[in-house]
Amino acid sequence: MRPHEIQAVLSAEGIICIRDHPGTARPLSRMAAKGLVKRLFPGIYVAASQAELLWVRCAALARWEPDAVITGTAAARFSHDPDAKVDIIEFHSTRKKWAPTGFRLHRSPVPPEDVAEHKQLRITRVARTIVHLASGDDGAAIDCAFRATRTRLQDLHEALDRGGRRHGNRRRREVVEDSRDQPWSPAERLLHKILRQAGVTGWATNYRVELGNRHAHLDLAFVDLGIMIEVDGRTFHGADAFESDRARQNDLVKAGWVPLRLTWAMLQEPTLVVELVRSLIGLRRRLHRAAGQQLLSFA
Repeated sequence: MRPHEIQAVLSAEGIICIRDHPGTARPLSRMAAKGLVKRLFPGIYVAASQAELLWVRCAALARWEPDAVITGTAAARFSHDPDAKVDIIEFHSTRKKWAPTGFRLHRSPVPPEDVAEHKQLRITRVARTIVHLASGDDGAAIDCAFRATRTRLQDLHEALDRGGRRHGNRRRREVVEDSRDQPWSPAERLLHKILRQAGVTGWATNYRVELGNRHAHLDLAFVDLGIMIEVDGRTFHGADAFESDRARQNDLVKAGWVPLRLTWAMLQEPTLVVELVRSLIGLRRRLHRAAGQQLLSFA
Protein backbone atom coordinates (compact mmCIF):
# COMPACT_ATOMS: atom_id res chain seq x y z
CA MET A 1 0.00 0.00 0.00
CA ARG A 2 1.41 3.37 -1.04
CA PRO A 3 1.42 6.52 1.07
CA HIS A 4 -1.44 8.13 -0.87
CA GLU A 5 -3.52 4.97 -0.33
CA ILE A 6 -2.74 5.05 3.38
CA GLN A 7 -3.78 8.70 3.48
CA ALA A 8 -7.06 7.76 1.79
CA VAL A 9 -7.78 5.18 4.49
CA LEU A 10 -6.95 7.69 7.21
CA SER A 11 -9.23 10.28 5.63
CA ALA A 12 -12.11 7.81 5.47
CA GLU A 13 -11.68 6.00 8.80
CA GLY A 14 -9.48 8.22 10.99
CA ILE A 15 -7.19 5.32 11.86
CA ILE A 16 -5.32 2.54 10.07
CA CYS A 17 -4.50 -0.83 11.56
CA ILE A 18 -1.60 -2.86 10.16
CA ARG A 19 -3.35 -6.19 10.67
CA ASP A 20 -6.23 -4.97 8.51
CA HIS A 21 -3.89 -3.78 5.77
CA PRO A 22 -0.98 -6.21 5.30
CA GLY A 23 2.15 -4.69 3.89
CA THR A 24 1.68 -1.30 5.51
CA ALA A 25 4.16 -1.76 8.37
CA ARG A 26 7.19 -0.36 6.54
CA PRO A 27 5.46 2.53 4.74
CA LEU A 28 3.76 3.54 8.00
CA SER A 29 7.09 3.44 9.79
CA ARG A 30 8.63 5.69 7.12
CA MET A 31 5.64 8.06 7.25
CA ALA A 32 5.91 8.22 11.04
CA ALA A 33 9.61 9.14 10.74
CA LYS A 34 8.60 12.02 8.47
CA GLY A 35 5.94 13.18 10.94
CA LEU A 36 3.03 12.35 8.64
CA VAL A 37 1.42 9.75 10.92
CA LYS A 38 1.63 8.85 14.58
CA ARG A 39 1.42 5.48 16.28
CA LEU A 40 -1.03 5.56 19.20
CA PHE A 41 -1.11 1.83 19.91
CA PRO A 42 0.92 -1.13 18.62
CA GLY A 43 0.09 -1.50 14.94
CA ILE A 44 -2.44 1.37 14.99
CA TYR A 45 -1.65 4.72 13.37
CA VAL A 46 -3.47 8.00 12.86
CA ALA A 47 -2.73 11.09 10.81
CA ALA A 48 -0.31 13.32 12.70
CA SER A 49 -2.59 16.32 12.11
CA GLN A 50 -5.45 14.51 13.90
CA ALA A 51 -3.51 12.72 16.61
CA GLU A 52 -4.81 15.01 19.36
CA LEU A 53 -8.49 14.85 18.35
CA LEU A 54 -10.54 13.12 21.02
CA TRP A 55 -12.68 11.04 18.67
CA VAL A 56 -9.62 9.83 16.76
CA ARG A 57 -7.78 8.80 19.92
CA CYS A 58 -10.86 7.02 21.26
CA ALA A 59 -11.43 5.26 17.93
CA ALA A 60 -7.84 4.01 18.06
CA LEU A 61 -8.39 2.82 21.64
CA ALA A 62 -11.54 0.94 20.61
CA ARG A 63 -9.63 -0.75 17.77
CA TRP A 64 -6.82 -1.78 20.11
CA GLU A 65 -9.21 -2.95 22.85
CA PRO A 66 -12.76 -3.55 21.56
CA ASP A 67 -14.04 -4.24 25.09
CA ALA A 68 -12.70 -0.96 26.49
CA VAL A 69 -15.26 1.23 28.25
CA ILE A 70 -14.36 4.92 28.16
CA THR A 71 -15.06 6.84 31.35
CA GLY A 72 -14.11 10.11 33.03
CA THR A 73 -14.13 13.44 31.22
CA ALA A 74 -13.96 11.79 27.78
CA ALA A 75 -17.23 9.96 28.46
CA ALA A 76 -18.72 13.20 29.82
CA ARG A 77 -17.74 15.02 26.61
CA PHE A 78 -19.50 12.40 24.49
CA SER A 79 -22.60 11.98 26.64
CA HIS A 80 -23.70 15.28 28.15
CA ASP A 81 -20.98 17.92 28.55
CA PRO A 82 -19.47 19.09 25.23
CA ASP A 83 -17.30 21.56 27.14
CA ALA A 84 -15.64 18.96 29.37
CA LYS A 85 -11.87 19.36 29.35
CA VAL A 86 -10.14 16.05 28.60
CA ASP A 87 -6.54 15.95 29.81
CA ILE A 88 -6.31 12.16 29.77
CA ILE A 89 -8.56 9.45 28.35
CA GLU A 90 -9.63 7.02 31.07
CA PHE A 91 -10.94 3.57 30.21
CA HIS A 92 -11.83 0.27 31.85
CA SER A 93 -10.47 -3.08 30.66
CA THR A 94 -9.94 -6.41 32.37
CA ARG A 95 -7.75 -7.71 29.53
CA LYS A 96 -5.10 -5.03 29.10
CA LYS A 97 -2.31 -4.47 31.60
CA TRP A 98 -0.93 -1.15 30.41
CA ALA A 99 -1.91 2.05 28.65
CA PRO A 100 0.20 4.42 26.54
CA THR A 101 0.86 8.06 27.38
CA GLY A 102 -2.34 10.08 27.34
CA PHE A 103 -4.51 7.16 28.46
CA ARG A 104 -5.27 5.78 31.93
CA LEU A 105 -6.31 2.18 32.47
CA HIS A 106 -8.70 1.01 35.20
CA ARG A 107 -8.42 -2.76 35.44
CA SER A 108 -11.94 -3.34 36.66
CA PRO A 109 -15.21 -4.39 34.98
CA VAL A 110 -18.12 -2.04 34.40
CA PRO A 111 -21.62 -3.48 34.99
CA PRO A 112 -23.65 -3.74 31.76
CA GLU A 113 -26.24 -1.35 33.25
CA ASP A 114 -23.56 1.36 33.30
CA VAL A 115 -22.40 0.99 29.68
CA ALA A 116 -23.78 2.95 26.71
CA GLU A 117 -22.92 3.06 23.02
CA HIS A 118 -21.79 6.26 21.33
CA LYS A 119 -20.85 6.13 17.65
CA GLN A 120 -19.28 2.66 17.94
CA LEU A 121 -17.58 3.58 21.22
CA ARG A 122 -18.43 2.01 24.56
CA ILE A 123 -18.73 4.68 27.25
CA THR A 124 -19.99 4.79 30.81
CA ARG A 125 -23.51 6.11 31.25
CA VAL A 126 -23.95 9.60 32.66
CA ALA A 127 -24.54 8.60 36.29
CA ARG A 128 -21.53 6.26 36.37
CA THR A 129 -19.35 8.88 34.66
CA ILE A 130 -20.12 11.72 37.04
CA VAL A 131 -19.92 9.55 40.14
CA HIS A 132 -16.49 8.39 38.98
CA LEU A 133 -15.36 12.00 38.54
CA ALA A 134 -16.74 13.02 41.95
CA SER A 135 -13.65 11.69 43.72
CA GLY A 136 -11.63 14.58 42.31
CA ASP A 137 -13.93 17.36 41.07
CA ASP A 138 -16.00 18.15 44.21
CA GLY A 139 -19.21 17.43 42.32
CA ALA A 140 -18.73 19.78 39.36
CA ALA A 141 -19.67 17.04 36.85
CA ILE A 142 -22.74 16.15 38.90
CA ASP A 143 -23.82 19.80 38.92
CA CYS A 144 -23.46 19.95 35.13
CA ALA A 145 -25.54 16.79 34.64
CA PHE A 146 -28.27 18.06 36.98
CA ARG A 147 -28.32 21.37 35.07
CA ALA A 148 -28.71 19.50 31.78
CA THR A 149 -31.38 17.25 33.37
CA ARG A 150 -29.37 14.21 32.31
CA THR A 151 -29.50 12.33 35.60
CA ARG A 152 -31.44 11.88 38.83
CA LEU A 153 -30.25 11.67 42.42
CA GLN A 154 -31.42 8.05 42.56
CA ASP A 155 -29.26 7.25 39.53
CA LEU A 156 -26.16 8.48 41.36
CA HIS A 157 -26.80 6.28 44.38
CA GLU A 158 -27.43 3.24 42.19
CA ALA A 159 -24.29 3.81 40.13
CA LEU A 160 -22.26 4.24 43.31
CA ASP A 161 -23.62 1.00 44.76
CA ARG A 162 -22.86 -0.93 41.55
CA GLY A 163 -19.31 0.42 41.47
CA GLY A 164 -18.07 -2.00 44.12
CA ARG A 165 -15.03 -1.30 46.22
CA ARG A 166 -12.91 1.25 44.40
CA HIS A 167 -10.26 3.71 45.46
CA GLY A 168 -11.89 7.09 46.08
CA ASN A 169 -15.34 5.72 46.90
CA ARG A 170 -15.42 7.35 50.33
CA ARG A 171 -15.08 10.76 48.70
CA ARG A 172 -17.57 9.84 45.97
CA ARG A 173 -20.14 8.87 48.58
CA GLU A 174 -19.60 12.16 50.43
CA VAL A 175 -20.15 14.18 47.24
CA VAL A 176 -23.25 12.21 46.25
CA GLU A 177 -24.71 12.79 49.71
CA ASP A 178 -23.83 16.50 49.40
CA SER A 179 -25.78 16.53 46.10
CA ARG A 180 -29.11 15.69 47.73
CA ASP A 181 -30.56 19.13 46.95
CA GLN A 182 -29.48 18.82 43.30
CA PRO A 183 -27.24 21.88 42.80
CA TRP A 184 -26.67 23.18 39.29
CA SER A 185 -23.33 24.87 40.00
CA PRO A 186 -20.49 24.85 42.56
CA ALA A 187 -21.85 28.13 43.99
CA GLU A 188 -25.31 26.64 44.50
CA ARG A 189 -23.74 23.55 46.07
CA LEU A 190 -21.90 25.75 48.55
CA LEU A 191 -25.04 27.75 49.38
CA HIS A 192 -27.00 24.56 50.06
CA LYS A 193 -24.28 23.37 52.41
CA ILE A 194 -24.22 26.71 54.26
CA LEU A 195 -27.99 26.71 54.81
CA ARG A 196 -28.10 23.07 55.90
CA GLN A 197 -25.29 23.55 58.40
CA ALA A 198 -27.06 26.63 59.82
CA GLY A 199 -30.33 24.73 60.18
CA VAL A 200 -32.19 26.97 57.74
CA THR A 201 -35.09 25.00 56.24
CA GLY A 202 -38.14 25.50 54.07
CA TRP A 203 -36.38 26.15 50.76
CA ALA A 204 -36.68 24.58 47.33
CA THR A 205 -34.01 24.41 44.64
CA ASN A 206 -34.26 25.09 40.91
CA TYR A 207 -37.87 26.17 41.44
CA ARG A 208 -39.79 26.71 38.18
CA VAL A 209 -41.81 29.92 37.85
CA GLU A 210 -44.12 30.61 34.92
CA LEU A 211 -43.72 34.09 33.44
CA GLY A 212 -46.36 34.50 30.77
CA ASN A 213 -45.16 32.66 27.68
CA ARG A 214 -41.89 31.62 29.25
CA HIS A 215 -40.54 30.35 32.54
CA ALA A 216 -37.60 30.80 34.89
CA HIS A 217 -35.81 28.49 37.29
CA LEU A 218 -34.89 30.08 40.61
CA ASP A 219 -31.61 28.91 42.13
CA LEU A 220 -33.25 28.72 45.54
CA ALA A 221 -36.69 29.82 46.75
CA PHE A 222 -38.66 30.15 49.97
CA VAL A 223 -41.89 29.66 48.06
CA ASP A 224 -44.47 30.64 50.70
CA LEU A 225 -42.56 33.85 51.44
CA GLY A 226 -41.94 34.79 47.82
CA ILE A 227 -38.18 34.99 48.41
CA MET A 228 -35.84 34.08 45.56
CA ILE A 229 -32.10 33.68 46.04
CA GLU A 230 -29.90 33.88 42.97
CA VAL A 231 -26.26 32.82 43.15
CA ASP A 232 -23.79 34.54 40.82
CA GLY A 233 -20.83 32.28 40.12
CA ARG A 234 -17.25 33.24 39.33
CA THR A 235 -17.67 33.33 35.53
CA PHE A 236 -18.72 36.43 33.58
CA HIS A 237 -21.00 35.49 30.68
CA GLY A 238 -20.95 38.71 28.67
CA ALA A 239 -23.09 41.80 28.14
CA ASP A 240 -26.01 39.98 26.50
CA ALA A 241 -26.32 37.53 29.39
CA PHE A 242 -26.08 40.43 31.85
CA GLU A 243 -28.98 42.24 30.17
CA SER A 244 -31.21 39.17 29.85
CA ASP A 245 -30.56 38.23 33.47
CA ARG A 246 -31.68 41.67 34.67
CA ALA A 247 -34.79 41.57 32.47
CA ARG A 248 -35.59 38.14 33.90
CA GLN A 249 -35.20 39.44 37.46
CA ASN A 250 -37.45 42.42 36.72
CA ASP A 251 -40.17 40.07 35.45
CA LEU A 252 -39.87 38.03 38.64
CA VAL A 253 -40.13 41.16 40.80
CA LYS A 254 -43.28 42.16 38.90
CA ALA A 255 -44.64 38.70 39.68
CA GLY A 256 -44.17 39.39 43.41
CA TRP A 257 -40.81 37.78 44.13
CA VAL A 258 -38.26 39.49 46.39
CA PRO A 259 -34.70 38.84 45.19
CA LEU A 260 -31.53 38.29 47.17
CA ARG A 261 -28.37 38.15 45.05
CA LEU A 262 -25.32 36.37 46.41
CA THR A 263 -21.86 36.22 44.87
CA TRP A 264 -19.13 33.62 45.16
CA ALA A 265 -17.15 36.03 47.37
CA MET A 266 -20.12 36.41 49.73
CA LEU A 267 -20.39 32.64 50.03
CA GLN A 268 -16.90 32.60 51.51
CA GLU A 269 -18.46 34.26 54.59
CA PRO A 270 -21.18 31.79 55.66
CA THR A 271 -22.16 33.81 58.74
CA LEU A 272 -22.94 36.84 56.57
CA VAL A 273 -24.98 34.71 54.16
CA VAL A 274 -27.04 33.16 56.95
CA GLU A 275 -27.67 36.59 58.51
CA LEU A 276 -28.86 37.99 55.18
CA VAL A 277 -31.19 35.08 54.56
CA ARG A 278 -32.64 35.06 58.05
CA SER A 279 -33.09 38.86 58.01
CA LEU A 280 -35.04 38.71 54.77
CA ILE A 281 -37.18 35.81 56.03
CA GLY A 282 -37.94 37.77 59.21
CA LEU A 283 -38.78 40.93 57.26
CA ARG A 284 -41.20 39.13 54.95
CA ARG A 285 -42.96 37.48 57.89
CA ARG A 286 -43.30 40.79 59.74
CA LEU A 287 -44.74 42.48 56.66
CA HIS A 288 -47.37 39.79 56.31
CA ARG A 289 -48.31 40.01 60.00
CA ALA A 290 -48.46 43.81 59.91
CA ALA A 291 -50.83 43.64 56.95
CA GLY A 292 -52.97 41.12 58.83
CA GLN A 293 -52.49 38.63 56.04
CA GLN A 294 -51.62 35.01 55.98
CA LEU A 295 -48.51 33.98 54.08
CA LEU A 296 -48.98 34.21 50.36
CA SER A 297 -48.32 31.17 48.24
CA PHE A 298 -46.28 31.51 45.05
CA ALA A 299 -46.56 27.81 44.19
